[in-house]
Amino acid sequence: PPDLLITMDQVIEFQGGVREKPVDGQEARDFLLSYGDTGSPAVSICGVVVTHVATRKQHTGVDVAKQHFLKMPGGIADELVAKGDVMWCAGGFTVEDPLLAPYLGTREGEMESIQGLPIALTRRLVAAASATTDTTQAEQGGA
Repeated sequence: PPDLLITMDQVIEFQGGVREKPVDGQEARDFLLSYGDTGSPAVSICGVVVTHVATRKQHTGVDVAKQHFLKMPGGIADELVAKGDVMWCAGGFTVEDPLLAPYLGTREGEMESIQGLPIALTRRLVAAASATTDTTQAEQGGA
């Protein structure tokens, strides 16, 4: 099999703004409480690039998924922030945390996309990149 490099990044769009990792605990708390207050979903936008290392040919894609939330008590938000995991997540939430589970509403799209690496898209891109042959490198004038 060829050597492939998989890279990705994720942001959360919420009510027209972009949310990356929270800068501090207060911002994480504010993010968490805001999701259940509006009825608007947190929209996960994941960009994935799979590069065939030998040929440098890249296969790219974007996956969008939506996570709705129920109203969350401030104490739960405080506990999530104290645990710390939300500080490392785009949008300041992690859907796999059992504390958050009772406050998750409907989801549109893959859970893995909300988590940051959309599996179906990544598999398609890996298959496309794996089909790339080393002759592509020669056609492009070498490495």
